[in-house]
Amino acid sequence: MSNQSNLNNQPQKTFSFTNAFFLLGIPAIAIAMTPWAYKSGGLTTAVFIYAFIHYFVEGLAITAGYHRLFAHRSYKANPLVRFFVLFLGAGAMQNSALMWAHDHRIHHRHEDTEKDPYNIKKGFWWAHMGWIFFASNSNWAEENAPSDLKADKLVMWQHRNYLLIALVSWMGIPLLFGLLFDNILGFFVVGALWRVLWTSHCTYLINSAAHCFGKATYTLKLTAKDNWFLAFFTFGEGYHNFHHKFQADYRNGFRWWHYDPTKWLIGTLNFFGMTSQLNRTPEEKILLAQMRTKQKLLENEGINTQSLEALTLRMESILEDFRKLKQSLEAAKKRGYKRGNEMVTQVMQQIEDYKTQRENTYKQWMTQFRSLRPQ
Repeated sequence: MSNQSNLNNQPQKTFSFTNAFFLLGIPAIAIAMTPWAYKSGGLTTAVFIYAFIHYFVEGLAITAGYHRLFAHRSYKANPLVRFFVLFLGAGAMQNSALMWAHDHRIHHRHEDTEKDPYNIKKGFWWAHMGWIFFASNSNWAEENAPSDLKADKLVMWQHRNYLLIALVSWMGIPLLFGLLFDNILGFFVVGALWRVLWTSHCTYLINSAAHCFGKATYTLKLTAKDNWFLAFFTFGEGYHNFHHKFQADYRNGFRWWHYDPTKWLIGTLNFFGMTSQLNRTPEEKILLAQMRTKQKLLENEGINTQSLEALTLRMESILEDFRKLKQSLEAAKKRGYKRGNEMVTQVMQQIEDYKTQRENTYKQWMTQFRSLRPQ
């Protein structure tokens, strides 16, 4: 069965008492045990420092591993990196990478429809956590998951041993530190219970808040929004409209100033040869998507954008020629032509000319856009 047909094959989901216990029981236990930990002097500075560090590492395992590596294949990673993100990601108690990635691919393929597992149109709380009360059978996921995930031996190892790995990662590590610091209660309450709840709900916010609050920067066809504030809690995942428009990109915040520690981690690992084939959306494609979205916003307000459309079409033509020139330059480099080669020099000069055309056309477009936009 192909990957695409698997994404159309919907699992039968039933109420999960295990998930319900995690969503409702763990918070209740954490709340009940916190006063006890406080009275016993267990809420030390070391406990909170540990909890923050573990949350940060665990969160990156979800965003860089579960999400951008396994769900979207936006880059490749060596076995050591894959092992660590699978081990640490399991401790977030968000299911195995196999099931997480499969659900997420269905979400992208069927966004905002009945087939979307966390369809925001069913309400904020359904998208945030309501859908988690219902789970598909683990054996069903193993049989119907996309072939690329099933072919990954480490992914399948984690899936088949998920409960043990998750418990070690979720509780085993903080309890070990609790032994080292002679503070098992404090590390258990804050380092295990509150930490995993914080990590989980930060992840859930992308399914809920990031589909409600923010800007539609690159497409108006989807509910996903760009929200820079959410990015600070979700390791860069807040740039969600960009992600849904360009889901194969290893970045969510593509500008250098966008807060996206996940892309920085992947880039750093790439520098050391531990990740490869990082997928980047061409800048001209991003620019055109922004222009089309801004134009559509004006049209939705009843504004005639015919003059703007002419400039948009001109930009499309320029960017297409620009793309072809870059391909020609890359092909010349692969053939071994150096910078001083006449052909390479000519193509590079044409690229510079097209850059100038692009900048001038965009300036004209923005001038026209501002003249049409209601003040």
